[in-house]
Amino acid sequence: MDTRHFSLIIPAYNESGRLRHTLQQCVAALDTHPPGWEIIVVDDGSADDTRMVAAEAAERDARIRVIAAPHGGKGAAVRRGMLEARGHWRFFADADLAVGLDQLPRFFEAEGDVVIGSREAPGAQRIGEPVFRHLVGRAFNLIVGLIAVRGIKDTQCGYKLFSARAAELLFPMSRLDGFAFDVELLFLARRHGLTVREVPVTWHHRRGSRVRLQTGLMAFAQILQIRWNDLLGRYDRGMGSSQAANRGLPGWVMAVPPMVVAAFALLLGLGVPPVTRWFWPASDTNIVEAAFVRDGARVRVLAARGESLDDAQNVRPELLDSDDPRVMTPLEAAVRGRSDEVVRLVLALGVKAGAEEATRLQCVALAEGVDGAAALLGEAFGLPEPSCAP
Repeated sequence: MDTRHFSLIIPAYNESGRLRHTLQQCVAALDTHPPGWEIIVVDDGSADDTRMVAAEAAERDARIRVIAAPHGGKGAAVRRGMLEARGHWRFFADADLAVGLDQLPRFFEAEGDVVIGSREAPGAQRIGEPVFRHLVGRAFNLIVGLIAVRGIKDTQCGYKLFSARAAELLFPMSRLDGFAFDVELLFLARRHGLTVREVPVTWHHRRGSRVRLQTGLMAFAQILQIRWNDLLGRYDRGMGSSQAANRGLPGWVMAVPPMVVAAFALLLGLGVPPVTRWFWPASDTNIVEAAFVRDGARVRVLAARGESLDDAQNVRPELLDSDDPRVMTPLEAAVRGRSDEVVRLVLALGVKAGAEEATRLQCVALAEGVDGAAALLGEAFGLPEPSCAP
C-alpha cells in the first residue's frame, strides 16, 4: 500500500491540556514516514485554548493545518477533516493518542479500503481500562453486531484509515455526528461493498475520556437511527449529514429506553422472523454484494459471517442494474458477473443446482466468454462437456 500523501485528522474538543504534546508526538512519528503528509486539527468549537494551541503548532510547521468548526460533535469534526484532507490515505486519531502512531504500519499492511484499529482482534491489548468502561463497550458492540454491522469485533476504537476513494464516497453520505458515527461509516462501507479490515492495536486508557453512560445510551438510539435512515432511503439519496438531520429522527426512536433496545437485541439474537425481517430486510442485497461483483472480497465477507446463499432470496434484477427481467439465482448472478473467482467462491459456499440448471449455466458462461467459470461448474457438479445451442 502506497503510504505517500497521507493525512492525519485529529478531532479536538477542549483538548488544550494535551494537544501540544500530541502534535509533537505526531510530527516525530510521521517524520519517519515518506514525505507528503499533513496533519489536520479540527477544533470542534472548543471553549478552552485548543484552537490557539493548534494554531501555534501550525505556525511552527506548515504541514499542520487547523480548521475552526462550530461545535457539532466528533462525527462532524472527523467528517470536516476527511473531506478537506488531500491525502491518498486519510487516518483519524483521537487527541489522546491512546494508540501510538508507531502502530500505523500495520494499518497499511492490511490492504483494505477501510482499515480500523481493534482492541478485540487477536493480538490486541487494552492497558489500564476500567472494568465498567469495558463492559459498556462490549455491550454496545453486541447491539451493533445484531442491528447494524455484523462481524466486526470493535467498531468504536478511534483510529481508522480510509482510502481517499472510500472517504469521498462515505463521508458525504454520513448523517450522524455523535458517538455512533463510526458505526454508520462501517455500515455504509459494507453497503457499498468496500473492503473493511480490522487490525489489532495496543490501546492505553487515558484520563479525561468523555465516554459516559449517557453517551452510551444515546449511541444505542443512534444505532436504530442508522437502520431508520436506511429504510427511508436517505443513504440512497446521498443526502449529507447535519445536526438538523439528526434531530429529524422520529421522537419515538430517540425516546426508546435502554430496556427496549435490549429487548430488540434479544429478539434479533433469537432470530424472531418479524424482527429480523425489519432490521435485515435485504438478504437479496447481500446476494448482490456477494455474487454480482468482479472481485471476490464481498463473497469472502459473506463466508466469514457464516451466511449461506442457499437460505437467501433470489436476486432482484433491479439490484443488478440489469435489463434482464428475470429473477436470478445467486449462482447465475455470479456467472453473469463474468468473474471466475466469484463463481469459485460462490460454489465454495455450497450453493447447489440440478444437472439441467448447472448445464444451462455452463452454456451461459461460455456465451459470456468466461470459459473458466464453465469449467468450474463442470467440476463442481460432475458434468460432461456441454452441447450449447449457438
